[in-house]
Amino acid sequence: MLDVNIHNQTPNVTIRTLYLRKWSGLMLGPLLNLLPNLRRLKTSFSKSISEPVNFDMCHMSLEHLQISLLNPSDALEKILPYVPNLKQLRVTGMIREQSGLEFFKKLVDILCIHTPVLQKFDCELYCNGLNDHTDILIIQQLHPFFKRIQRHLGDYPYQCYATNLKEYSYSKDDYILVILTVELPYLERFFFFGDISCCGDEILHSVLDTKHFPSLKVCQFSDSIHHTQEFHKQYRLPNNTIRTLIHHISNVSTLGPLLHLLPNLRRFETSFAQCVNQSLNFDTCHISLKHLRISLVNPSNDLEKILPYMPNLKQLRVTGIIREQSILEHFKRLNNIVRIHTPILEKFDCELYCDQMNDQVNILIIQQLHPFFNMIQHHKERFLEKNCLGNHHKYCYATDLTKYSISKEYEYNQRITRITTEYYPVLSGYDSGQYCDVDDGWF
Repeated sequence: MLDVNIHNQTPNVTIRTLYLRKWSGLMLGPLLNLLPNLRRLKTSFSKSISEPVNFDMCHMSLEHLQISLLNPSDALEKILPYVPNLKQLRVTGMIREQSGLEFFKKLVDILCIHTPVLQKFDCELYCNGLNDHTDILIIQQLHPFFKRIQRHLGDYPYQCYATNLKEYSYSKDDYILVILTVELPYLERFFFFGDISCCGDEILHSVLDTKHFPSLKVCQFSDSIHHTQEFHKQYRLPNNTIRTLIHHISNVSTLGPLLHLLPNLRRFETSFAQCVNQSLNFDTCHISLKHLRISLVNPSNDLEKILPYMPNLKQLRVTGIIREQSILEHFKRLNNIVRIHTPILEKFDCELYCDQMNDQVNILIIQQLHPFFNMIQHHKERFLEKNCLGNHHKYCYATDLTKYSISKEYEYNQRITRITTEYYPVLSGYDSGQYCDVDDGWF
């Protein structure tokens, strides 16, 4: 909270950069009067600016302004006259005018009058698209700074006008056609949630094709996208930009061709809908992949076929159901697989389920098989089955569960069998947060 007596304080001549969010725009003038040498300001206001912003005089030092506004055109008209030496301006907000064209015409007048030395302009402006059918080419011709503005479609009926949008989500089937045709040169993160099983090959081709999204780094598909073994034949060149992929594999034979198209992929989160009983169609090892998070129908069998093609893994997390009768036999196999095929592995996590029909073993024996197994704990859940007279035990061997409940296993079964599309893969556990690169390029 800003001091109401800010007007009476001695100016601070040392501060060059300030980041202040969700405060009253009426205090902008007094604040900048207090910081005469401020050069960079990143801010957002909690209310619309309906009154004067209380400047005593123009602020001559401010050169970089990144600002989020509830009513951009109205607020900029009140603020920009007092910061005439801006060189970079980035505006985020909601367009309140009836159409995008009406708004951008107003914005042209504001910029031409009040920012005579502006060198770079960026925006991220949202609107309701029901009544806005403006041709983006018309907007791009209004001002030289507008040439980079693109129109992005989001959850119907909303859309966004932006110069450098790095992340946007599509979640309606109506936008499948858009994804197949749109070109977003600055998009870095793509998330799609929705049933597109009818045209999985086309969607994958459009998203992974560098012509449509040449800057794409992170790509996440919903569980319900499916593609055929032939989809990779549409590509002539690999995609060298994608670093993270979250994608359910419905046909294991497509794994090799998919990773072959992404030679610089470093993080991969996936689940298989079937056991690996056929060729994965790898031409060669994928040496860039460092982080693998995978849900499998038969973990020991499947890992034995997958890991030889990923020799440089540093982090591995496996979820699945133990298929061996003996729990000890399963972990002995897993120990051999990890030792042989992951020579530089640094971290291993697991979430492996079984029931009382399996031959149980003392957890201390498992923990001694491999240094990575030291963290494995034995969790037990008791519940009453409808078709039996007594209690039935379910178990989970896991490194990173604090508490086991039957709902955890049910969640795993949903991922594998695709009973519902309500579950979306999440980045959690040991590598939480490492998938998100936050860098707006301003400070």
